Amino acid sequence: MGPVARRITTVVVVMVVAGCSATTTTPSSSSVATVSPSPAGSTLSAAANPAPSESLSTAASPASTAAPFPLLVIARRTSRGPVVSFVYDAAQAATDVATLPGDANGSIASMAWSGAGRLALAGQPTATGLGVYAFDRAAGRLALVSAAADPGCTAVGVRSIGWTRATIVFDVTHDPTRGQCVDGLVRVDPATGVRAHVDAPIDAVHWAVSPDGGAIAHDSLVMTLSISDLATGASRVVGGIQHKTDSAWSPDGTRVLYVDPGTGSAQLVTAPRDPSGTPVDLTSAAVGVAGFDHVGWGADANTVFFRSWKRGCQSGCDGFYRLDISAGTLTKIAPLPDLHQEAWNNNFGYVFDWALSPDGTQVAYDLTPAPGRPTEILVVDAIGRSAPITLSAPGEDARFLGWASPGVVAYQTDAGIVLVKADGSGRSVIPVADVTAVALASGSIAHRW
Repeated sequence: MGPVARRITTVVVVMVVAGCSATTTTPSSSSVATVSPSPAGSTLSAAANPAPSESLSTAASPASTAAPFPLLVIARRTSRGPVVSFVYDAAQAATDVATLPGDANGSIASMAWSGAGRLALAGQPTATGLGVYAFDRAAGRLALVSAAADPGCTAVGVRSIGWTRATIVFDVTHDPTRGQCVDGLVRVDPATGVRAHVDAPIDAVHWAVSPDGGAIAHDSLVMTLSISDLATGASRVVGGIQHKTDSAWSPDGTRVLYVDPGTGSAQLVTAPRDPSGTPVDLTSAAVGVAGFDHVGWGADANTVFFRSWKRGCQSGCDGFYRLDISAGTLTKIAPLPDLHQEAWNNNFGYVFDWALSPDGTQVAYDLTPAPGRPTEILVVDAIGRSAPITLSAPGEDARFLGWASPGVVAYQTDAGIVLVKADGSGRSVIPVADVTAVALASGSIAHRW
């Protein structure tokens, strides 16, 4: 599925993109919070000068008086260390709000919003190596929550980060030469810094928090999918998984969609969160497709999306599909270039990222149409009533980020972050360089593969 290498609690913001370009300003160092390494759970003062419509005083302010969420958050490298910037509108400048300790080699690898207006970040370096931070938007405070590594270990990476109901969750990779350290999925309390592994140490390449924040679905190196209940600590294996990224929670949080490799051919299955429930095989409803990949849910628990693929297919076999579960109807909403062996080797015709719009009416995705061609960004009606629209400019090599708000798509190019309306109008470019991570306020992030 996202995002999502991980699922974050959704905060929907409705914004209209202005049809003009933004310019980036560089505030003086006195207007940006500079964070020094500090004990877990301690807080550090934020910017002395407020960002546009955003109070960044060190005193906590009521959430009701806080400004709307920024349209997106950008993390980038600078000579003075990793910097976090807020963008409130495509027509305004990106405003720096915090700086992590470090130098030009430091970076923020991953970010995610919580539903309570806090931003989780994984960044390096800190005094103890890679660190996990929390930024409270309303109070204007940035805190070093915990070192990313387990005690006695050295972390070399955090692939993704997110939130449960009240804790930050992330998957950490350790230096294998430094002690008996196990990579795994970790939860940490941002108030105390107390941490614990989820379902014992595991190497979860893909994981997703349920919409209510009470459970996590995750894979493992042995290609199984498990559901862990965070309240009871109970975990169970629900089945084998074809690819270590093919799973997603239903919008109501009751089921997980995934691809089981099966005994002869892949199966599209939903597993219940409730251990007493029964798995449902959707394969028979998807008549005529060659396989399943890049699976995810629609706006409700009755609709799923997936990519159909088959090596060596000669004509018209590949596409992006919508399956209505109750009606048993299958619709190809977007044709894809047939995945011949040459295409497979060169990755063209392959959908790497896609995301459903926050209102559930459209799907945006990226596609490399032919060898040597740049990656394009497209959008299509979620029920297949119209042909896809290409949003990226000709010759522009793009990386899909997700939906910035209903009707507005975000993607990254060498020129910066591009925001464009789903009908192709209102294109704006935020000219930022050395971007290492982006968080979208809408919560509608791309499914990463």
